Amino acid sequence: MEEVPRSEKAFADLQDLYATVCETPFGLPKKLQPPLPPISNQLEMTPFQYPLHIIGSGDKTIHVTSPTRWILSYRSECPINRLKAMVSGAEPRQPDEMRQALINHLTLVILLRHVPNLTQLLEDLRYQVEVRELKELGNLPVVVLKAPVQTFLPSDEFILQITQLSGIPAFQEIIDMEAIENISDSLKESLIKLLS
Repeated sequence: MEEVPRSEKAFADLQDLYATVCETPFGLPKKLQPPLPPISNQLEMTPFQYPLHIIGSGDKTIHVTSPTRWILSYRSECPINRLKAMVSGAEPRQPDEMRQALINHLTLVILLRHVPNLTQLLEDLRYQVEVRELKELGNLPVVVLKAPVQTFLPSDEFILQITQLSGIPAFQEIIDMEAIENISDSLKESLIKLLS
């Protein structure tokens, strides 16, 4: 066992962040007991999804997926979609797995805060990096990466028609082809070639 510089400060930051999100809606105790279970050294990216509430015609909620944004986290047995399912009651709650999922997301947020060169590295790879709070998960902060490609949603009426035809309350943002043509760097040519 080696002493890691600033490890006590990092753990205190993790404990503070964890305490703000663990109770509602997860129902987990506030105190983290060291030693923590190991965190995987593998990262995973999950497509970013959000609810879209369409007023009228039954006030439907459509789950929209972005093709250009992803939630970055350490790999775990409880990825973000499973965590949402446990919170919503669609899947039985597994407290240990929920706790580990929270730790995995929060650790990455703290790591980017303490090591700004990692954010710079991701930005050099053309990702926009931001920390967003997920309201449906008690404002859990997560790291979101965005590709430099703009997307848009058509009208609510169009989305409603498509989801009624498919029978699935889900939709995906549409890539703006004109925005791809206006990207002003070397990535532009590769994207146009890929989508033609």
